[in-house]
Amino acid sequence: MPARPDPILPLALRYGTDLPVPPKLELALPAFAVGSVSPMRFSPDGAHLVVPTANGTFLWDVATGTKRLKLAVPSNPDEFAFSADGRELLVRGGAQFARLAMPSGELVAKFRAKEPLRLDGLPCLGPDAAQLLQLAAFGRVLAIDATSGRTIAGHVLDPEGCDGAVHWLADAGYALIAQRAVMDGDGRYRSGLWRWDPPFAVNAPQRLPGAWDHLDTAYLPARGELLLHHRPAGAGRDAYVLEVVDARTLAPKQRFACGAATRARAGFAHDGGAWSAAVDEGGVQIGLPDGVITWPLSIGSAAFSPVADLVALSGPLGLVAPRAMLPGLLASAQRQRDLDLLNHRGYARGTTWPGRQLPPRIVAWRGASGIGFEVEAIDGRKYVPLEGVAIAGSAAVDDIVTALASAITRAQAAALPGQARERRDFQAGALTAPPGDWQAGVAVTLASDAIDLWPLKAKKGGGFVQHWSPVAAIAAETRGGALWNAIAAMLPRPPPVGAPSGAMPFPKVSGKAKSIAAEAAPTGGRGVGQ
Repeated sequence: MPARPDPILPLALRYGTDLPVPPKLELALPAFAVGSVSPMRFSPDGAHLVVPTANGTFLWDVATGTKRLKLAVPSNPDEFAFSADGRELLVRGGAQFARLAMPSGELVAKFRAKEPLRLDGLPCLGPDAAQLLQLAAFGRVLAIDATSGRTIAGHVLDPEGCDGAVHWLADAGYALIAQRAVMDGDGRYRSGLWRWDPPFAVNAPQRLPGAWDHLDTAYLPARGELLLHHRPAGAGRDAYVLEVVDARTLAPKQRFACGAATRARAGFAHDGGAWSAAVDEGGVQIGLPDGVITWPLSIGSAAFSPVADLVALSGPLGLVAPRAMLPGLLASAQRQRDLDLLNHRGYARGTTWPGRQLPPRIVAWRGASGIGFEVEAIDGRKYVPLEGVAIAGSAAVDDIVTALASAITRAQAAALPGQARERRDFQAGALTAPPGDWQAGVAVTLASDAIDLWPLKAKKGGGFVQHWSPVAAIAAETRGGALWNAIAAMLPRPPPVGAPSGAMPFPKVSGKAKSIAAEAAPTGGRGVGQ
């Protein structure tokens, strides 16, 4: 038969295996990488950067690109806010607060808010750091003692308010409150701005003129400006804008079109040369003089240095770099996004959401006698292997592809057997190979949006174990030689006759790893590894 024209589908390979991964991003100062991080914040003088990670929150030195110290913050911190003079950092995690001296990181105060309602949004320290201002559930704004956590004053702004931010305008001497309400029947998030003058125990917040839909704000003290990310009245669902206004008068200065965002946390460069806003379709839009780019991370945000041409991009590929470098780093960011999405597929597929069905699955096995395909039936949240293995009649790719196609057809209509040899988990579970000399396996999950490939790791005591997440995801419609090539790339050859026995290593693939975004490479009629 003529050689098959099917290409090897590009593979996105995840970390934590012996399979090759994209090369580590190499940066030179003033740019530097910080790893996988949550949204970061620059200190007001731009000298330091607060970097939250899964292993703690750290203070980095921006000039040297080095980690300075670990900060004593509440577990799972939600918000970070510097005082106006930059001498203190306020950190909130739920109702727990910590005040830290900067840049030493010394703990000034640690307390829990004496407030029964859930706290929402970005807080701020008041004029003398003795009080903090914080939004709470049911539309309230609170003045809280910044040492004891006692509520000094509380006011209801919008009864349906649920989120927002409080900014201290040091030059003006008052607080500016931005609050967003829950979505109404028309799909709008009623939002407003309030001014709150000290003493907070005496004065009540005053609403400012204007109304916004789905408002998110950021304050730029060096410029005396406020960023308003919102949906204009009468605009379509995704027609959002980013407005730069005078923080005192709200007089408009600049306006940019940008994407929709549930929680934008917009940013603006100190010289007005760039802006940013997270967007719902995944990524962070960054407006540069030459156009708008989308930093392709599923979870991320951008923060601009208040004094220099630097932007801190959070997410799985956290880094700090001059704005001009960003377009050249997009390819690396896209590779990391592919890995990030792949890493979360196992969790998303394995969850027991109401109505969620497990996708059909087969297991490809390789042993001394050749290639075989095992069909599984679905029993609730478990897989049940059917008796027998469809063994390819020869090592010819056409015979293997025929057996593979037959196994897929059977799996998509498999009925539960009368007696189950074992019940297998969707992920992170152990399973035994069917009778035979099978030494390596790959679970092939046939989901509607992609085919996930999960190489099985042989255990020393016998059997195999499956990882939490797939190693590769390829197009859902992939069949024939292209699908077999992808599977075969993860099935190591059996050891030669006479080689020491024992568990086979996790499969290794030679050559440079490719990402989903890479261009497919054509191949001939023989499968990879055949």
